[in-house]
Amino acid sequence: AVVSTQSTGKEEESYRNIRLKMRAEQLLAESDLPSSMKRHALHYTDGRIRRAVQEEKEQRAHLTEEHTFSPVIRNFIPDFELLHKQEEEALARRQIAKPTTVVEPFALRTEILAECKKRAPKPPE
Repeated sequence: AVVSTQSTGKEEESYRNIRLKMRAEQLLAESDLPSSMKRHALHYTDGRIRRAVQEEKEQRAHLTEEHTFSPVIRNFIPDFELLHKQEEEALARRQIAKPTTVVEPFALRTEILAECKKRAPKPPE
């Protein structure tokens, strides 16, 4: 009696799986794309084509005839120590060329300001 219940359980499970597959196939056959996607059904349904088209566009994006830039490739390594030394020397020359500030004498009139404050009428309290 135990064997028959196990075999019927397996049969029921396989029958259930078959029903699920049939229902999924039926729903897929009845399904429809939204109206906005129907116009581009091929691109929406097959992602591989859409991805290939996008990759092709990206590859062609920089290969237009409008672009004429070609970078200049230098075949030597600059001597950074020499360049640094030259820059320091140029900086020193520019510092020497600057005129110094000439101090002009002036009269500090803080004493006069203090006297003016004393003479001014005090505001009413």
